[in-house]
Amino acid sequence: MGEGVNRLLFTALSAPPDTSGGALVFAWGLATLAVYFGPLLLTLLWVLGEAGDRRAAVTATLSALLALAVAATLSALYFHPRPF
Repeated sequence: MGEGVNRLLFTALSAPPDTSGGALVFAWGLATLAVYFGPLLLTLLWVLGEAGDRRAAVTATLSALLALAVAATLSALYFHPRPF
């Protein structure tokens, strides 16, 4: 189920063989370091923001935690290997 969509997304997101080294390093940096920017920005919003900003930071954090919990539950219930 959805195998065609998996393969289509994989081919759309994978780099062609003639990709330059700079583009690969940039993509690697985004894939590796981008996960740290969200928590860093939420922490800065909490520390430097006002009451409404802090409420938004807490809401975003709780939403992210809920999404991670749902994703972990679904992946534990239904295993489907990705094409890569």
